Amino acid sequence: MLTAGFVIVQMGTSDADIAFLALVMKEEDNLGKALYIDSLIALSTLRLYRRLNRQELARFIQKSEDGAGRVLEALVELGLIQSHGGGSVRSYTMSQSPHLQNPWAACRIYPSGGI
Repeated sequence: MLTAGFVIVQMGTSDADIAFLALVMKEEDNLGKALYIDSLIALSTLRLYRRLNRQELARFIQKSEDGAGRVLEALVELGLIQSHGGGSVRSYTMSQSPHLQNPWAACRIYPSGGI
């Protein structure tokens, strides 16, 4: 027998990432619209893991590899991330573009080793 109940949601708390928020707000301002949630997840995941490929992002956004590839390529076109390599070895890192330096500089992380 089912009865009415309550759902309790707990969310972890941490300090706000002001640099990431500034980046997102600046880009959304430039675009004149909000970034899609998949793009925000991709940017956040790239900052955490430094380098991603389509297969890895697909797991985070819970979409196909093709869908993840479209998200990543859209971010490349916006200049927010860079692509490296081609085909099955294509990977992505945060952009080192000068237009991102102000809000992004405080939290920029570059991959170790050569690109």
